[in-house]
Amino acid sequence: MKFASIGSWMDRKIEGAQKSWRGSEAKKTINRVMEKSRQTTQNVTDRVSISVAETRENFSTNLDRISKENKGKGFFKKAVEVGKQGGFIGLMLEKAEETKPGNTKPADAHQGWNIAK
Repeated sequence: MKFASIGSWMDRKIEGAQKSWRGSEAKKTINRVMEKSRQTTQNVTDRVSISVAETRENFSTNLDRISKENKGKGFFKKAVEVGKQGGFIGLMLEKAEETKPGNTKPADAHQGWNIAK
């Protein structure tokens, strides 16, 4: 075979493979998976999106709360509490619990009702 005929033969094989790939079930499956992945990523991004101002406020409020709850305790105890809350990122993303008036603990209240009694 001459180089020209080898090149022509390779072109035909590549073209045939491309035609087979375009209509193949594997390509269709990959396209479906890619589309679902794109949609899922977009949905997760929409749910997780939070403004910088909100993260700053959440972080400050949660860090202040941990400091107040562990007043007089050492750095290690406060660090453990930060870790339990998901670390610094967890403190930014988690909205601070609002304190209820009176002696009601947040765990004893549900939608404004005191369930401790």
